[in-house]
Amino acid sequence: MWRVLLILVMGCGISEMHTKQVVNQYGRQFGQHSEFMLPKSYENWHGQLWIAKRDIGHYVDQLDDSGDKSAAAEAARTLQEVLNFAPATMRQTSQPNLHVVSLYEGSKHDDFAEVLVEDTSGPVVLCVCAYRKIRWKIRAKNGVDLRRVIVGGSEEQEIDSSPEGVQVAGRSHSDDRKYRFYGYSGSSSWANVDSALRKIIQLPVATRLGQYRYEGRPLIVGPKNDDWLTQLKVRALRDLQLQAMVYRASNEEQDVLCEKRPLLFRNGSCSIGEGTILGPAENSLQTVNGDIHRLTSVPQFGWYTLHDYLIKKVDRETGELSVTDLPRLEKYHGDWPITADTDRNRLYVWGYQLRSIDLQTGEAVVHRQGNSGSIASIAYCSQRKCLFGISASHHSEGHSASRITRMNLRGADIAHVNLELPLSFRGRPRMWMANGRLVICGQTQSYPRTHSYVFNVDTGQLLFACRFQPRVTNGKRGRLADQPPGC
Repeated sequence: MWRVLLILVMGCGISEMHTKQVVNQYGRQFGQHSEFMLPKSYENWHGQLWIAKRDIGHYVDQLDDSGDKSAAAEAARTLQEVLNFAPATMRQTSQPNLHVVSLYEGSKHDDFAEVLVEDTSGPVVLCVCAYRKIRWKIRAKNGVDLRRVIVGGSEEQEIDSSPEGVQVAGRSHSDDRKYRFYGYSGSSSWANVDSALRKIIQLPVATRLGQYRYEGRPLIVGPKNDDWLTQLKVRALRDLQLQAMVYRASNEEQDVLCEKRPLLFRNGSCSIGEGTILGPAENSLQTVNGDIHRLTSVPQFGWYTLHDYLIKKVDRETGELSVTDLPRLEKYHGDWPITADTDRNRLYVWGYQLRSIDLQTGEAVVHRQGNSGSIASIAYCSQRKCLFGISASHHSEGHSASRITRMNLRGADIAHVNLELPLSFRGRPRMWMANGRLVICGQTQSYPRTHSYVFNVDTGQLLFACRFQPRVTNGKRGRLADQPPGC
């Protein structure tokens, strides 16, 4: 069973039959995993395993209902093999495993921490790092092939002892800035660890163990540690979970994939165009003569943005920004949330106050003072006649989106739903509604490219995520070449 788990972790767990089925039905776009992605999360591994089990279980049911009994059986068998895994024998692999152990500080009285490596599945590279200075004791179980120890830290670290003959490099021997890293919790700090390690060693991180303080018990890097083992299970199921996501997007969420809308694309310069959550049609893009961060539209009135502390209109054909005759009630920051109530022809802007402005009369109404919920983006939902907002706390490198807030049109909170998978963005994410689904668009700390993340607003479930980029169009109707048939 350990052999099965390792094979899946190495990326060989997806049946070619599953991929061919999607390719044949939906073409190149929906057969390539590169167009879809599972967001990286560095915490709550048991929760991630539960999500993977749920998503793959739903996939199995859909395959079975569609009549593809063999594919359903294979997916179900793979899922159960991983979930039922219990450590027994370790299969040897030649690919080194990079394991990270990170703390904020050592034990309360003597700044000490002990790490016990028990992974005998193949060569091991161990990274230990911390914010405070720690005296590290590193031990390896008999049979462990520990090749190297990398030491990182904000403060200089000390290796109290380590297995004989093992190379040790980093903050215990060098003041090189590339070793000044640590990250015991949080997506942004773990992403920094990943980024730092890529400059030191060309290996992906296999597992991460982190906590605030060393509590006196050895930190075990091996199958006796349930958190460590759960991480391997999550990794082993990623390809199958991604295939389940592709299947869900192309079969159950096609209306979301096909819904067209005005879009803002930022890549050095700012361009506007029309497209879907996959991105704007390439031949519709028009460069804007200004740096804008938000875009909304009302069919009868045009496209609007915030620029130079004003609400401005964006000319669809030329990209020119023009001052409107709407009242200047306060200085509007260009990154503030803005959306349009397309049923009543009103703009909503949330700065120091939540205001709506009637585009016909110019009448402005203050609905709410302040922004206590840290709402980073808002969107109007025509199906429910309400507003949705995404709460995103600010940190040094961007915003962490964690909660959906549903509000009535006067700005009063109706309901709150936590995102089952919080996302850490490099800036304020953009947001809109597509066929009743919440779309959050932006660059996360883990991925340099822009992606669209589609959530169920009632449950906070991530339905799928896809790359957001300009798309080549086919035919006079401007259908995206990468879209599935039927759009």
